This record gives sequence, structure tokens and C-alpha cells, in this order.
Amino acid sequence: MSRNLLILAAAPTLGELRDTLVRLEDTIIFALIERSQFKHNNSIYEENKMSFKDGYKGSFLTWFLKEVEHVHAKVRRYQSPDEYPFTGNLPEPVLPPLAYPPVLVDPQNIN
Repeated sequence: MSRNLLILAAAPTLGELRDTLVRLEDTIIFALIERSQFKHNNSIYEENKMSFKDGYKGSFLTWFLKEVEHVHAKVRRYQSPDEYPFTGNLPEPVLPPLAYPPVLVDPQNIN
């Protein structure tokens, strides 16, 4: 089922959201169980254990996360109001911005 979530009237119901979150939870737990079968590779997490051609100093994991977030930033992932990067100093998107509708209620207009 595909919806245009930029149209507020097409937003999923609370029941649909709940069902989706339950499925996502099951997927995450299953992935963690599958991942736990592999040995831990400590050198991935240790700083300066590997040398990088671009001169990066840090762990392979932080380098990989930084590079993935650079690609995601270029395709405007972090322009979405519900997406936040872990790293900073990201490039500007190469795609034009989208106009996201306000989803949250303005706290000034509640009463």
C-alpha cells in the first residue's frame, strides 16, 4: 500500500501505525538475533586500528557512519523533519528541497 504522506488526509490511522511498529519491532529483534551469531570484530570499533587513504583518524565504524551520512545528506534525507544525523559537517543536498506540511500541532494554538 503506497500513500502520499505529504497529504495530511492520507495519513495512516493509529491502528495502522501500531501494526507497522509491531512489525518493525519484530524485524529489528530478528535481525539482532541473526547478527548475534557472528563473532565480534574489535578492530572495527578501536580508533586508529586501520589506516584510511583520506587521512581520517578514528575507528572504522565512525568513518563508515560518516560516509553513509554524507551520501544520505546529498539526497536530502536529513531535510525531513523526523530525520537526524549522528555526524556533523554534512554536504548540502543535490536535490531540490521538499515542502513538508506541518505535522505537529502548534502549542500556541491548543486552547
